[in-house]
Amino acid sequence: MDRIESAYGIHPSFCFAHLFHCRTANMVCGSMLFFVYRIFFCTLSERKNKTMKFLVTGGAGYIGSNMSRMLVSKGHSVVILDTLEFGHTDAMPKSASFIKGDVGEKQVVADIFKNHAIDGVLHFAGFTSVEESVKNPIRYMQNNLIAATVLLECMKDAGSPPLIF
Repeated sequence: MDRIESAYGIHPSFCFAHLFHCRTANMVCGSMLFFVYRIFFCTLSERKNKTMKFLVTGGAGYIGSNMSRMLVSKGHSVVILDTLEFGHTDAMPKSASFIKGDVGEKQVVADIFKNHAIDGVLHFAGFTSVEESVKNPIRYMQNNLIAATVLLECMKDAGSPPLIF
């Protein structure tokens, strides 16, 4: 991480976290969500010619809940996996299935793929606070890197549905 900081003069998670603190965050987020939906999911659903079921990790957070609502509004089914550490149940669409759990809990994630026919995964369950990541880098590595590998392993075992990370 020191090499990245010295090469660019910023902490590696700064650019992502800064996006949510700038004045145009809502506009940027909305544009990003529409872009992801239009390019990725419309292409998949047009190819399959059906509504799809998506797993949205971090779906009770700001970006995850907005993407979940967009998917539901387009007729897709959504399964939300969230610890509610930073998210809120009020932010989630009422029609979404909600599972309280951590992306790093292999059995929980494996059960989701076993019990739901997941067509795609949107992984938004990452920590974004730059200040906290500097104070507690192990916690951030555990959640943002190691837990994500658990999700990827379960996806592989389930037949590797498409992923937005």
